[in-house]
Amino acid sequence: MNGAIFGLYIKKLRNEKNISSRDLSSDVGKAITYVSQLERGLIKKPDFNTSYHLLLKLGVDKIEIKKQLEEYGILSEEREREKMKEYTQQITIEDVTSIRSDDDALSSTVPFTKEQLKKENDRIHACINNVITKDLNKAAKLLRKINRLINERID
Repeated sequence: MNGAIFGLYIKKLRNEKNISSRDLSSDVGKAITYVSQLERGLIKKPDFNTSYHLLLKLGVDKIEIKKQLEEYGILSEEREREKMKEYTQQITIEDVTSIRSDDDALSSTVPFTKEQLKKENDRIHACINNVITKDLNKAAKLLRKINRLINERID
């Protein structure tokens, strides 16, 4: 998600409508500096509801708003849950439990950004929780493997 690019889009629409950033901020119930900060890229992850209301106030069609917000990676909580569910359903228990513990598997990985690591961590947590709710024996096996991997790396 790129809040800075979304901010530039808001600025473009706002200038086309000849609305001040202060007025737009007030119209959506935010501090008078909110839109200015968003447009300058200072708000990295704008929330869905505020973003939705900004676009609504700027005259974007309701049907188009959700599409546009998804393109910018700004999702409602419901949509985030749906996407996480879709993502975790794509991963089978065999995919997760077949993690190799040798050094080759770890050394061949590409470095992650902090945001990518956070997303990967969230995905793994969701997958583990999914396994726990479906099969306690497989969950125990998975957690033993994870613990073994962690202990090998610490030693």
